[in-house]
Amino acid sequence: MSLHPSYDAVIQALQDQGFKPKQSSAGYIACCPAHDDRTASLSISKKVDDTALINCFSGRCSYESIIKALDLWTEPKDIEKPKRKEKNVIPYHVLKGVKLHHPAIVENNNLIVTFDNGSKQTIYPNRDKRNKGPVKDALFFIGGDDIAIRTSLSFLVATGYSTTASLHESTGSIAIGVASDGDMEAGLLKLRSRYPDTELVICADYDARDKFTSLALQYNARLCYAPMVNGNPKSDFNDLMIASGESAVCEIVGDAKFISADSVKELSSNKLESKKQQYGITGADLLAKKFAAISWVVP
Repeated sequence: MSLHPSYDAVIQALQDQGFKPKQSSAGYIACCPAHDDRTASLSISKKVDDTALINCFSGRCSYESIIKALDLWTEPKDIEKPKRKEKNVIPYHVLKGVKLHHPAIVENNNLIVTFDNGSKQTIYPNRDKRNKGPVKDALFFIGGDDIAIRTSLSFLVATGYSTTASLHESTGSIAIGVASDGDMEAGLLKLRSRYPDTELVICADYDARDKFTSLALQYNARLCYAPMVNGNPKSDFNDLMIASGESAVCEIVGDAKFISADSVKELSSNKLESKKQQYGITGADLLAKKFAAISWVVP
């Protein structure tokens, strides 16, 4: 009897564990489960005996390490089978250094977050995300039961599970998450309609600080943002908590400010001026160039 798993079993295991096998001319390619792979460096093809021929071209992982990572390894019968070890797969929230908070659960090492509308987001150990159901105005709440949420004086609003969990763990406040930056406005509108008297504090990633300025004004919310951590322009409050501790998060959230109309106008003006400096031309120059280009094609 062969000790090697079948080709179909390997493909199924890769699918079940979120490594997203895709068909290729030789069979399938996928991210390798035996190392931190983000480039789909694993090749799987079918041998004549229907077992899987596996090659890792990036990490050069061994056949045994790959099959063990998929929990498909079979020991020969004449060798005493050792105690089963945990698979070397670390769930997303553990990688991010945050706890597992309701409404999140872990299934097959994948973090599954359920939103208030019943939609779900699966976050795989390799940080890929998959949404099941609409998430445009979907919210998830970390901290507090229904009564605590209804009577809370303020909410912290952020993007993504790790950032929302970091805010709650650092401040003890009720933190509310949206699926992505693009869902923030719909989430704020929903919160304002449900909790008109509750103060909202938008806690933005560093690269979203300007994006959320007008939203803070529109929805009468305070705004704060994570500083750049270790030169990363996409730093968030999870990065800050890991680098500087919970007190650093509390300090910035405590200094969150309301946004004035003048500050939004100033931001828009600065963006326009930046574009002028970048291209070295004014709006009038652009119009002149546009009409000059038209004149070339008019007979």
